[in-house]
Amino acid sequence: MDTTAPLSQGISATASPTFRLVGSTTNTTFDLRYSNMIDSTTSASHITFTNFSDFSPTSHASELPIPHLAERIIEALILTVICIVALSGNTLLWAVVLRHRSLKTASNALVLCLSAADLLVSTVSMPVTIVSISTGQWLFNDRLCKALGFISMCTFIGSVMSLGAISINRYVLIVHPSKFRRVYTKRNTAFFIIGE
Repeated sequence: MDTTAPLSQGISATASPTFRLVGSTTNTTFDLRYSNMIDSTTSASHITFTNFSDFSPTSHASELPIPHLAERIIEALILTVICIVALSGNTLLWAVVLRHRSLKTASNALVLCLSAADLLVSTVSMPVTIVSISTGQWLFNDRLCKALGFISMCTFIGSVMSLGAISINRYVLIVHPSKFRRVYTKRNTAFFIIGE
């Protein structure tokens, strides 16, 4: 059975479907020939589409168990407490360091970078995680899922990089104290922060 379906801008596709049953899914194979009306060229490709309408989500329920309501509530409460403590502690850290001139040092600037990454996790990622755990499902759209994945990875990498920068800072201060002021100038500290 050959069918011709018009596509956009003068291109048509000829499809000859064949069906074959594999397990519980149906594979449909199309041989497509594209004719371009502008330069009279023809190209062909072989595409296989899979129909998952016969797939039963309950068939793998034992692999991905949904936690009981009590477990979800306990997990959500623990994460809520962690989120509140992280948010308040990191906000207080910023307030104290920015308020007192004597605390505005290169070492504390690196600590504030770590704190900023933690603040992002506790304000962006954790609330969505708490909602998802307490409801037992993802209530948001795919864009938010991708954005949260990106933000989470950036903040986690930022946290690790900040810990590395703080470790180098402490190493230079303890092992090479005479070089510390030369290495950790305001300009160099800014480069460390940008590099994180």
